[in-house]
Amino acid sequence: MNKKIVTLLKMILLSLGLIAAVSVAGKNKGHKVDFGEEAGATSHYFAMGTSISLSVYSEDKSVDENSLKEKIVEDIKRLDQQVLSWRSTTSELGEVNNNTVGSTQISEELYVVLKQSLQICKDSEGALDITIRPLAALWNIEGDNQGEFVPPAKEEIDEVLKLVDYEAITLLSERYSTSSALDEAKPQSNENTNYYVTCASEGIIVDLGATGKGYALDKAKAVLDDAKVEGALVTVGGSILVYGEKADGSSFKVGVRDPLKPNDTNAMIGYLEFAPGTVTCVSTSGGYEKFKTYEGKDYHHILDSKTGYPSDSGLLSVTVVCDNGLASDGLSTACFVLGYERSLPLLEKYDAQAIFMDSNGDIIVTDGLKDCWVEQ
Repeated sequence: MNKKIVTLLKMILLSLGLIAAVSVAGKNKGHKVDFGEEAGATSHYFAMGTSISLSVYSEDKSVDENSLKEKIVEDIKRLDQQVLSWRSTTSELGEVNNNTVGSTQISEELYVVLKQSLQICKDSEGALDITIRPLAALWNIEGDNQGEFVPPAKEEIDEVLKLVDYEAITLLSERYSTSSALDEAKPQSNENTNYYVTCASEGIIVDLGATGKGYALDKAKAVLDDAKVEGALVTVGGSILVYGEKADGSSFKVGVRDPLKPNDTNAMIGYLEFAPGTVTCVSTSGGYEKFKTYEGKDYHHILDSKTGYPSDSGLLSVTVVCDNGLASDGLSTACFVLGYERSLPLLEKYDAQAIFMDSNGDIIVTDGLKDCWVEQ
């Protein structure tokens, strides 16, 4: 999950006495979040190729909310620039993609992201495939086409599909010990681990755009846990971390965009109202904002690695809610490709819930979200 659509952030000025809200559109489609009248200032940034918004609320006056937000966003920028960016030749992932022969030693952090992402690839039987980039580049639906968009020929697709294979990626962790004999009576031994990744096929490109923004939420959550704040809300593209409660003690409301009205960023099919104290992540995938049209037919950017064409699962959007940001991010893409019925076992495996909207405009809400879902 690259993938992901340009994020649009709108903030209604608190000085006018109105409710502050953010409309988010991104890799995963849009949400609208109610911050509440008493919410602290929301700060906006740009990283990971998308817009980021941060709000933090703490009753402890010793907590510097601005410094905390800066720490979170700087960590996200570091994560992108130094670790996860497939576009950068100097990031860890860029070095992996440039090393076509043998193994590449990587950090524990990249190892963790790759391991979790590959597990979703495996569990979804390739509905999520983090090696989809060569196919995405061929279609170029996310990029600026020179002249009229023309779908690639089947022969081109079949050839590029040879480079799409998450199973070609192998991870290895290797433990070793270092000992010190400075004190012969009490020799010291330190356990360390090296991490490696190998791509079995030349030309494989690993792209973590479908899971990286969700992982950024997990990093933000770790910072918030250490700071012991009462509430926060973090958006990275179309992935949202709901943390605790608003400053007035009320619950967060996260609206889900209406894919049948792609030009109206305020049109919602409904909203999720989370009980105060809830900590969870919300990600949405849909093909209704990022697409190209050829001879009257729309081609969206979420590709099926089995066919080589845009997914045709009968869904317009999928919103996934679970306690892990990376999982919510990756699962939303996987479920969009799988379709409703085939998504259910996958969601159950990750203890995740979802809201589906199909091509008929019907909305299906899994049991775990029915109590907090309000349809509009």
